[in-house]
Amino acid sequence: MSQSYDYTGFRKHQREVSQQLRRNLERIDTTDPRKTYEGLTYATESFVAQQRDISIDESQAILEKIKKLYNTFSRRNRKSFTENPVEHKYETSLKKQIAYAAERLVERCIEDSEKNPGKTRKDMAYAIEIMNENTDAMNLANAKKYLAVINQKKNRDQKTDKIEEEIKKRNALEGGLERRLFGYISIISMAAGLIFLSPNITGNIIGNPSSISLNMLGPSLLVIGLITGYFWLKKH
Repeated sequence: MSQSYDYTGFRKHQREVSQQLRRNLERIDTTDPRKTYEGLTYATESFVAQQRDISIDESQAILEKIKKLYNTFSRRNRKSFTENPVEHKYETSLKKQIAYAAERLVERCIEDSEKNPGKTRKDMAYAIEIMNENTDAMNLANAKKYLAVINQKKNRDQKTDKIEEEIKKRNALEGGLERRLFGYISIISMAAGLIFLSPNITGNIIGNPSSISLNMLGPSLLVIGLITGYFWLKKH
């Protein structure tokens, strides 16, 4: 009898949480960008905090509603507020929040597939669908980890190919930025190091603590330049 009561109570709790999360979305004022941002932020944060209290099916449905509202909001921003940095900040912040919510749901699908092998195909289908819509904004390391699990469970299809392409594109982009950063640091450090070494080369040295510090700064910058230069070459 107690087991039946517990199950009934759990189902009731699921319905209440689901209804509350849906009400959060229904109450969003979409006529004003700031209010839309604030409402979606609250709804997304609530979803992240409570999505484990509802079924995976319902979690995916609510995440889709959040994404739909975000897409409407972001399209309006691109048309009407392209020169407004505040609205652009709202859109970027929301995209990251929704991607984080998607990551938590993908992790839940993976955990559920491991606990319930009979649901692996269904759980992986959900995970692939969620990643297909959110890989561009997900944490890159997490996206790679999730894709590795999907590949391990042999659940590949056209969508996983698309996810893999997106990850490769982001990897190349971030790797390119990293290479340029190492290159800039190397050039600037070596140039600054040579400038600070120039008094030593010409013999214009003044024997006081400040000049000694400057004398140490030159070689230190050169070492930094050589190390970053090494990593720049290694990444090429």
